[in-house]
Amino acid sequence: MRKLEEVLKDWEAVIGLEIHAELTTLNTKMFCGCKLEFGADPNTHTCPVCLGLPGALPVPNKAAIESIVLAGLATNCDIEKHSMFYRKNYMYPDMAKNFQTTQGPVAFCMRGHLDLDVDGPAAKERGDIAGLKPGETCENVTVTDSGYTAHVGITRIHMEEDAGKMIHIGGDEGRIAGATHSLVDYNRAGTPLIELVTEPDLRTPEEARLFMQKLRQIYLAIGISDCSMEEGSMRCDGNVSLRRRGSTKLGVKTELKNMNSFKNLHDGLAYEICRQAEVLEEGGQIYQETRHWDPTMKHTIVMRVKETADDYRLFPEPDLAPYDLSDEFIEGVRAKLPELPDQKAARFAEEFGLSAYDARHLV
Repeated sequence: MRKLEEVLKDWEAVIGLEIHAELTTLNTKMFCGCKLEFGADPNTHTCPVCLGLPGALPVPNKAAIESIVLAGLATNCDIEKHSMFYRKNYMYPDMAKNFQTTQGPVAFCMRGHLDLDVDGPAAKERGDIAGLKPGETCENVTVTDSGYTAHVGITRIHMEEDAGKMIHIGGDEGRIAGATHSLVDYNRAGTPLIELVTEPDLRTPEEARLFMQKLRQIYLAIGISDCSMEEGSMRCDGNVSLRRRGSTKLGVKTELKNMNSFKNLHDGLAYEICRQAEVLEEGGQIYQETRHWDPTMKHTIVMRVKETADDYRLFPEPDLAPYDLSDEFIEGVRAKLPELPDQKAARFAEEFGLSAYDARHLV
């Protein structure tokens, strides 16, 4: 298998991310009054609502909606005044009610963006801008003295609830493969979860890593999550496809599920880019599927053929009314915005005469 640097000379990777963050700084779940507590004894923070028992009705958590609006404002999103929840149906033991309450095509936060400053070794993965001078642009990239700035679009940030936790007994490294039986802890089921979906504007594993690092920094600054990747309160799915240099037609994408560290995100995407290139160069076909990154074996493994929206049978949640956010509510949340990392870096550069690189890394 060829190295990433060689592959990216002939192929362009098209990458989009889906980044999930639990709102761990809240006290209770999204639709019930159960306590949020990581590491509690299994199944001690549950109730008829988060267990999906007949007749139980959800009540939305206002603080969670404030948190997602805060996240949207911090990432330059438009705040949609009118939105609603849907039922996303799937059968799996980690969600007792057999559907997830989530948002549909219109979410609380739409059409945002973040700008990534890429420099040093990270900028070398982007070979298509090698001949450009500082100030010149190529697609969504502007070259700088030390690297480049990439403008990355955000499709939406939507609100949903997390599933429970599966514990596989007897398998390899706690995985379902080879397990003799599985246990379910529903303490996490119903935890407020926001999912940010990017546009397919990322082109290298380094850009993907830097985007997730920047988003984590923002979420920590506004205080909506502890963003603990070790505990699973922040995790990422990476979608990647390849196309020949110069082509504008998108290839078939694969999804890498639940990347729980920056290194795993980078290494998993890098491997998948090289794997897809090898398959295509040998005349093979890429299938739309969900894959798992094994950091020990350092390769990806097929998990399942990717579902489509039709498979989830989405329909409006009949137990929750649509939302109409007032201007007063949105402006009240905006007033809670602290100084964001980019603003702090700009202030450091101006007040202390620091370079943009030094200011950014101090922040």
